[in-house]
Amino acid sequence: MNYSIIIDPVKEKQRIKALYRYEILDTPKNGAFDNITTLAARFLNTPIAIVSLVDKDRIWFKSRHGTDITEINREPGLCSSAILCNKPYIVKDATLDPRTLANSLTKEKNGIRFYAASQLKTHDGYNLGTLCVADFKPRTITQDEINILERLSKMVVDQMELRLAARKIDDLNQSLEKSKNELYIKATHDYLTRIWNRGALIELLEKTLHLAHRENKPISIMHMDIDYFKAVNDTYGHDVGDQVLQEISKRFSKCCRKYDTIGRMGGEEFLAILYPCGEKRISLIGNRFRKAICNSPIKIIHNTTNELRITVSIGACFVDKQTETTDIATVLRKADECLYIAKNSGRNCIIAKSI
Repeated sequence: MNYSIIIDPVKEKQRIKALYRYEILDTPKNGAFDNITTLAARFLNTPIAIVSLVDKDRIWFKSRHGTDITEINREPGLCSSAILCNKPYIVKDATLDPRTLANSLTKEKNGIRFYAASQLKTHDGYNLGTLCVADFKPRTITQDEINILERLSKMVVDQMELRLAARKIDDLNQSLEKSKNELYIKATHDYLTRIWNRGALIELLEKTLHLAHRENKPISIMHMDIDYFKAVNDTYGHDVGDQVLQEISKRFSKCCRKYDTIGRMGGEEFLAILYPCGEKRISLIGNRFRKAICNSPIKIIHNTTNELRITVSIGACFVDKQTETTDIATVLRKADECLYIAKNSGRNCIIAKSI
């Protein structure tokens, strides 16, 4: 007798989609699943127990007891037929059952004779595979044994759901971490230049001042201002002005040492926190920043010109020996005074003084 089954292609597509959402196919061995197959073989007194998952054209074994086979072709008669039922699938003697006569695993001389499976049914009603037991000789099965098989199959599904839930939690944590990092960047970085903003700079300066005092090391700050930046905006427009700000920010960032900090205070003003750095190095570092801007023209996108010559003026304040009275306001005020002197001294220069 030829036994055939009819698979609804729409339902099968939905079932495969449900299977893939668990991302369990071809995953490594897992002790939780192996424990279940071991219990199934022991409780039902069979040499073989398998957690099978029915893929498009194969049946893959997530866990197996009593066999080294990891997957087989998808053919009717056993697991492929079992998932089409909504009750335990029992084959007492495969050589007599019309459903299994054509299956390659039952046609062999020492092939499977007894087979019992409970479907791995998801919460939304899809049979993804089976928890099955098999024997090489015909036999019967009691209702108590069927009940045990059903309970163990539910444990398999529970394990799959736990894996899925853990992965979702992990994905959610990663998403939350990403969102937190994005919010932190938005809160602490200038939207145009992507370097530190004024609020973050003030906070970093306070921390660095405390660190310098604790470690008894010199600290310097540089207040930098783009010369004649208003003329750039008035002549070429704010789009070009933004291009200039972005390029200057990149050049300043490249000038920073490992532990230095650069940020935009607002408009065309920038602040660099240099630590450790004192009187002996401030002019050298300041001129490196200055020359990074004035020595090479800035390329722009504009219909009348392709590049601009830009300079910056720098006011620097250095603190070689800190005292308890050294505070942010004092340091910023001194740097601002030096910047004012630099502007009145012809621009494109650095003026540095101590507290």
